[in-house]
Amino acid sequence: MLVAYRSPQERARPRVTPPPPSPSSGSPLETIPPEPGSGPKLCAAAERRPAPPPALMLRELEARLALALDHREPTVDELAADLRVSTRTLQRRLTQAHTTFERELDRAREARARVMVREGTRLRAVAATLGYAHVRSFLRAFRRWTGSTPSSFRRAAASEADLAPRDLSDHAVGHEHLDPPARAVASGT
Repeated sequence: MLVAYRSPQERARPRVTPPPPSPSSGSPLETIPPEPGSGPKLCAAAERRPAPPPALMLRELEARLALALDHREPTVDELAADLRVSTRTLQRRLTQAHTTFERELDRAREARARVMVREGTRLRAVAATLGYAHVRSFLRAFRRWTGSTPSSFRRAAASEADLAPRDLSDHAVGHEHLDPPARAVASGT
Protein backbone atom coordinates (compact mmCIF):
# COMPACT_ATOMS: atom_id res chain seq x y z
CA MET A 1 0.00 0.00 0.00
CA LEU A 2 1.32 3.42 -0.99
CA VAL A 3 0.86 6.15 1.60
CA ALA A 4 1.15 9.78 0.51
CA TYR A 5 3.19 12.08 2.70
CA ARG A 6 1.27 14.96 4.23
CA SER A 7 3.14 17.98 5.57
CA PRO A 8 2.32 19.28 9.07
CA GLN A 9 0.29 22.11 7.49
CA GLU A 10 -1.71 19.64 5.43
CA ARG A 11 -2.30 17.44 8.46
CA ALA A 12 -3.61 20.45 10.41
CA ARG A 13 -6.30 21.08 7.77
CA PRO A 14 -9.38 18.88 7.95
CA ARG A 15 -9.86 16.45 5.09
CA VAL A 16 -12.85 17.03 2.92
CA THR A 17 -14.45 13.80 1.83
CA PRO A 18 -16.98 13.61 -0.97
CA PRO A 19 -20.55 12.69 -0.04
CA PRO A 20 -21.43 9.02 -0.40
CA PRO A 21 -23.30 8.02 -3.57
CA SER A 22 -27.05 8.13 -3.34
CA PRO A 23 -28.66 4.74 -2.74
CA SER A 24 -31.00 5.14 -5.72
CA SER A 25 -28.15 5.29 -8.22
CA GLY A 26 -25.38 2.88 -8.95
CA SER A 27 -22.81 5.58 -9.78
CA PRO A 28 -22.26 9.04 -8.27
CA LEU A 29 -21.51 10.44 -11.75
CA GLU A 30 -25.01 9.69 -12.99
CA THR A 31 -26.60 11.87 -10.32
CA ILE A 32 -24.67 15.04 -11.18
CA PRO A 33 -25.53 16.62 -14.54
CA PRO A 34 -22.45 17.85 -16.41
CA GLU A 35 -22.04 21.62 -16.69
CA PRO A 36 -21.20 23.19 -20.04
CA GLY A 37 -17.47 23.73 -20.42
CA SER A 38 -16.72 21.59 -17.39
CA GLY A 39 -14.79 18.99 -19.33
CA PRO A 40 -11.36 17.91 -18.21
CA LYS A 41 -8.95 20.81 -17.85
CA LEU A 42 -5.65 20.57 -19.64
CA CYS A 43 -2.54 21.44 -17.75
CA ALA A 44 -0.55 24.47 -18.93
CA ALA A 45 2.01 22.29 -20.70
CA ALA A 46 -0.68 20.51 -22.71
CA GLU A 47 -2.14 23.84 -23.89
CA ARG A 48 1.20 24.93 -25.33
CA ARG A 49 1.95 24.48 -28.98
CA PRO A 50 5.17 22.98 -30.31
CA ALA A 51 8.02 25.46 -30.11
CA PRO A 52 8.87 27.20 -33.39
CA PRO A 53 12.43 26.98 -34.78
CA PRO A 54 15.00 29.21 -33.04
CA ALA A 55 15.16 31.86 -35.79
CA LEU A 56 11.39 32.29 -35.91
CA MET A 57 11.14 32.33 -32.12
CA LEU A 58 13.88 34.96 -31.99
CA ARG A 59 11.95 37.25 -34.35
CA GLU A 60 8.77 36.77 -32.30
CA LEU A 61 10.70 37.45 -29.10
CA GLU A 62 12.18 40.66 -30.54
CA ALA A 63 8.73 41.92 -31.54
CA ARG A 64 7.20 41.09 -28.17
CA LEU A 65 10.12 42.64 -26.30
CA ALA A 66 9.71 45.86 -28.27
CA LEU A 67 6.02 46.01 -27.39
CA ALA A 68 6.53 45.07 -23.75
CA LEU A 69 9.23 47.71 -23.16
CA ASP A 70 6.68 50.48 -23.64
CA HIS A 71 4.65 49.23 -20.68
CA ARG A 72 6.90 47.40 -18.23
CA GLU A 73 10.10 45.46 -17.69
CA PRO A 74 9.40 42.08 -19.30
CA THR A 75 10.60 38.87 -17.66
CA VAL A 76 11.64 35.64 -19.32
CA ASP A 77 8.69 33.86 -17.72
CA GLU A 78 6.16 36.38 -19.08
CA LEU A 79 7.55 36.27 -22.58
CA ALA A 80 7.74 32.48 -22.57
CA ALA A 81 4.05 32.43 -21.62
CA ASP A 82 3.30 34.96 -24.41
CA LEU A 83 5.11 32.70 -26.87
CA ARG A 84 3.23 29.72 -25.41
CA VAL A 85 6.36 27.74 -24.58
CA SER A 86 7.98 26.85 -21.29
CA THR A 87 10.69 29.07 -19.89
CA ARG A 88 13.21 26.28 -20.34
CA THR A 89 12.24 25.78 -24.01
CA LEU A 90 12.66 29.51 -24.65
CA GLN A 91 16.09 29.41 -23.03
CA ARG A 92 17.05 26.35 -25.09
CA ARG A 93 15.95 28.03 -28.33
CA LEU A 94 17.91 31.16 -27.46
CA THR A 95 20.98 29.04 -26.77
CA GLN A 96 20.53 27.35 -30.16
CA ALA A 97 20.46 30.84 -31.72
CA HIS A 98 23.70 31.70 -29.80
CA THR A 99 22.12 34.36 -27.61
CA THR A 100 20.46 34.82 -24.22
CA PHE A 101 17.31 36.51 -22.96
CA GLU A 102 19.39 39.22 -21.29
CA ARG A 103 21.24 39.95 -24.54
CA GLU A 104 17.97 40.18 -26.48
CA LEU A 105 16.45 42.43 -23.82
CA ASP A 106 19.55 44.64 -24.05
CA ARG A 107 19.24 44.81 -27.86
CA ALA A 108 15.56 45.76 -27.61
CA ARG A 109 16.40 48.45 -25.07
CA GLU A 110 19.15 49.81 -27.32
CA ALA A 111 16.86 50.01 -30.36
CA ARG A 112 14.11 51.70 -28.35
CA ALA A 113 16.58 54.11 -26.73
CA ARG A 114 18.02 55.17 -30.10
CA VAL A 115 14.54 55.99 -31.40
CA MET A 116 13.47 57.85 -28.26
CA VAL A 117 16.71 59.88 -28.04
CA ARG A 118 16.54 60.72 -31.76
CA GLU A 119 12.95 61.93 -31.24
CA GLY A 120 14.10 64.24 -28.44
CA THR A 121 12.42 62.42 -25.54
CA ARG A 122 13.68 63.55 -22.12
CA LEU A 123 16.34 61.24 -20.70
CA ARG A 124 14.40 60.64 -17.48
CA ALA A 125 11.42 59.40 -19.52
CA VAL A 126 13.67 57.21 -21.70
CA ALA A 127 15.32 55.67 -18.62
CA ALA A 128 11.96 55.00 -16.95
CA THR A 129 10.44 53.50 -20.11
CA LEU A 130 13.36 51.14 -20.55
CA GLY A 131 13.26 49.98 -16.93
CA TYR A 132 16.27 51.82 -15.52
CA ALA A 133 15.84 53.04 -11.95
CA HIS A 134 18.28 55.92 -12.43
CA VAL A 135 19.22 58.12 -15.37
CA ARG A 136 22.90 57.43 -14.64
CA SER A 137 22.37 53.71 -15.26
CA PHE A 138 20.72 54.52 -18.56
CA LEU A 139 23.55 56.90 -19.56
CA ARG A 140 26.14 54.21 -18.83
CA ALA A 141 24.21 51.68 -20.96
CA PHE A 142 23.72 54.20 -23.78
CA ARG A 143 27.46 54.93 -23.89
CA ARG A 144 28.14 51.19 -23.99
CA TRP A 145 25.72 50.77 -26.94
CA THR A 146 26.66 53.78 -29.03
CA GLY A 147 30.03 54.99 -27.76
CA SER A 148 28.60 58.47 -27.21
CA THR A 149 26.32 60.40 -24.91
CA PRO A 150 22.65 60.88 -25.79
CA SER A 151 23.15 64.59 -26.56
CA SER A 152 26.02 63.93 -29.00
CA PHE A 153 24.03 61.04 -30.51
CA ARG A 154 21.06 63.40 -30.97
CA ARG A 155 23.28 66.03 -32.65
CA ALA A 156 24.83 63.43 -34.96
CA ALA A 157 21.37 62.10 -35.89
CA ALA A 158 20.17 65.65 -36.63
CA SER A 159 23.20 66.41 -38.82
CA GLU A 160 22.72 63.11 -40.70
CA ALA A 161 19.11 64.10 -41.35
CA ASP A 162 20.29 67.47 -42.72
CA LEU A 163 22.83 65.79 -45.02
CA ALA A 164 20.46 63.11 -46.28
CA PRO A 165 19.47 63.49 -49.95
CA ARG A 166 16.02 64.89 -50.37
CA ASP A 167 13.39 64.16 -52.94
CA LEU A 168 13.12 67.53 -54.71
CA SER A 169 9.69 66.73 -56.08
CA ASP A 170 8.28 67.50 -52.63
CA HIS A 171 9.99 70.89 -52.60
CA ALA A 172 9.20 72.02 -56.14
CA VAL A 173 9.41 75.69 -56.99
CA GLY A 174 6.31 77.32 -58.36
CA HIS A 175 3.58 74.99 -59.58
CA GLU A 176 5.70 72.10 -60.82
CA HIS A 177 4.46 69.85 -58.03
CA LEU A 178 0.87 70.08 -59.34
CA ASP A 179 -0.54 67.79 -62.00
CA PRO A 180 -0.84 69.42 -65.50
CA PRO A 181 -4.54 70.46 -65.27
CA ALA A 182 -4.07 71.98 -61.82
CA ARG A 183 -0.86 73.71 -63.01
CA ALA A 184 -2.79 75.31 -65.86
CA VAL A 185 -5.46 76.59 -63.47
CA ALA A 186 -2.88 77.87 -60.99
CA SER A 187 -0.87 79.70 -63.65
CA GLY A 188 -4.00 81.16 -65.25
CA THR A 189 -3.59 79.59 -68.69
